[in-house]
Amino acid sequence: MKARLFPRDEKWERRMAVENAYMDDVALKLGVFDQRCFYQAFEEFEHQSIEESLVSDNLIIRILATKIF
Repeated sequence: MKARLFPRDEKWERRMAVENAYMDDVALKLGVFDQRCFYQAFEEFEHQSIEESLVSDNLIIRILATKIF
């Protein structure tokens, strides 16, 4: 696991405690995601409003929202 590579910022504890907690630019740069991350993000995106998706902590959801919006 690349956990030791994550910066110890305000999201660190949640990243370590919850699988795929944050798909943000740091996670994408480190390559710590797989197709499950996309499918989980899409599932969440599909069941919430565009407004909620645009401000999501999950970068994949924000990307989906901006492409559709």
